This record gives sequence, structure tokens and C-alpha cells, in this order.
Amino acid sequence: MEVEDGFFKEEICTLTPDELFDAFLQSSGLGDTLDVFRKLCLSVDVNPRNHKTCYASLKSKLTSWKCKSLWTKLDKRVEHKDYKNKPCVKNKVLIIGAGPCGLRTAIEAALLGAYVVVIEKRDRFSRNNVLHLWPFLIVDLKNLGAKKFFGQFCAGAIDHISKYLILILVLYLLLEYRYFRNCRHKMNSD
Repeated sequence: MEVEDGFFKEEICTLTPDELFDAFLQSSGLGDTLDVFRKLCLSVDVNPRNHKTCYASLKSKLTSWKCKSLWTKLDKRVEHKDYKNKPCVKNKVLIIGAGPCGLRTAIEAALLGAYVVVIEKRDRFSRNNVLHLWPFLIVDLKNLGAKKFFGQFCAGAIDHISKYLILILVLYLLLEYRYFRNCRHKMNSD
């Protein structure tokens, strides 16, 4: 695939928007998640780079029961009194690192109205660490719709951090799409 302006050139996709939405929610890797999200947006003619309209556009064009269920959950969070007036709308936030804290912070800043960019040096989530979630984090992720697209969320199985990174990334992409992977800082030696 050729890269054009940071995205892959449009390619023929035989999946319907609903099938792409399911594939997006079930994606298992960083590259896969970003690629399926891009294809999903292309399939319903939504520009993922327009952070002001992306969520509303996806919501209006993806209307299956599964989509509506997730939109209801996310809308409830978006309409919370802390986010209602978008108190950070004039702020720009750069998140360095797409780990659990970085992605969750990105979601919070996006909900508060900030312009958010996430950069990550890794090109995939390869951690296989077991993750412990405190009860308040479980409630937080459930309120963001985690159970809607990850049915086994906190169902007693051993959970690896990579699954939660994908889960949080899916939420971030739906709310705010500015994510750059494979970013590195080079020091100039003068």
C-alpha cells in the first residue's frame, strides 16, 4: 500500500460499514485498529481528521443496534456536566506515549474540548503484562462503553495490557482522531 498524506491511499473494501464497525471494535493490534478505523471512516465518507465533526458524523451514519448502544453510552459521558461547556476548547494538548495513562488522558482532554494529539514511538502494542484494574477504573471504562465492544471486559479471565490499550485507543479514535505512531525524537549534536 502506498502512503499518501499520512494515510494509505483509498483501496477497495468489500465490507459494509456495519461489518467494518464490528471489525474495528474487535481489532487486536495497533496497526489493525488504525487501518480498520480509516476504512470505516472512508466507507461512510467521514473525515477522521476533522475532530470537531468526526464523532457526530460517525454517529449519524452508523446506526446498527450495536452502534447505537455504544453511542448512547458515549453520549451519556459526553453530556456530563464537567464536559458540557467544553472548558478546555482553547487548549492544545500533546500526549507523549500511548500507554493506558496517555490514552485515557487523551480521552479526558478531548471530552473537555481540547485539541489533542497523541504520539507514540511503538508501531504496535506488544506488551504481554497482566494488568490490574482498580474498581474505580473498571467503572470508568464501563461508563465509556468498554462492555459494549469487549464483552469479556473484567469477566475474571487474566487480562493483558494490550487488550486494554486497544480498548482505550478505540474510544480515543471515536472521540478524537490525531494519533501518530512510530514517532521518535532525534537529538541534534552541534
